[in-house]
Amino acid sequence: MNIKIKTQIYPTEIEEKVRNALYLLFPNVAFEVDGDLLIGSTDKLEDLEKIKEAILAHAIRDTARRILKKGTFGNSVTFSINKQVATVGKVNFSDECPMGPIKVRIVGSVEEVYDYLAPSTIY
Repeated sequence: MNIKIKTQIYPTEIEEKVRNALYLLFPNVAFEVDGDLLIGSTDKLEDLEKIKEAILAHAIRDTARRILKKGTFGNSVTFSINKQVATVGKVNFSDECPMGPIKVRIVGSVEEVYDYLAPSTIY
């Protein structure tokens, strides 16, 4: 797996608060500043455990799975998380965010991504 996570830091935002939001969702991923972006990467699907936990806790597996599939192109899955909601450790899938989203791109086995993050409720 090749997982990239990035978000823009706007001039009205405090970098440390944005870093904290990222840490709440991706505690094992190191982020670096590149211009006005915070960028992190990992090769471990398990580093998305907090996303998985939030999906399961809020009983949104079917919705999350649809969003993941909608963001699939070839062997790549892309989705966005609301940055403001992330500041309290929660997950809201959304491209429309006043302060920009947290963008996640995963390259690898898309079926493995679906089954790990949002296991099917249909058996």
